[in-house]
Amino acid sequence: HFISHEVGTHLLSDDLNKIYAEGNHDNKNLSYAYECLAMFYNKIVLNKKNLAYELKFFDDKTRLPIYKDIYTQNPDIHPHDLLLEGLKRYSSPKKLTNKSI
Repeated sequence: HFISHEVGTHLLSDDLNKIYAEGNHDNKNLSYAYECLAMFYNKIVLNKKNLAYELKFFDDKTRLPIYKDIYTQNPDIHPHDLLLEGLKRYSSPKKLTNKSI
């Protein structure tokens, strides 16, 4: 599963670089959100509820439900927009706590 994750990060790298270039986000938070976004898409691509790896250090248990909520509401959302909206919601005082992703 982790090799698939690494491929996903490479596929999403253009979106990450565009957001980095804007300079509007804390780089550490952006990097963590990006890694969790790759994990989120990995779960979809592999059709797995649980993967053989976790990203606890990146707060995957909070970030993944945020991405799921956004994606469920708009399955056609571009990864760039999903990353930005995820960052926005993660930074807001009201974080989703749904652990069912």
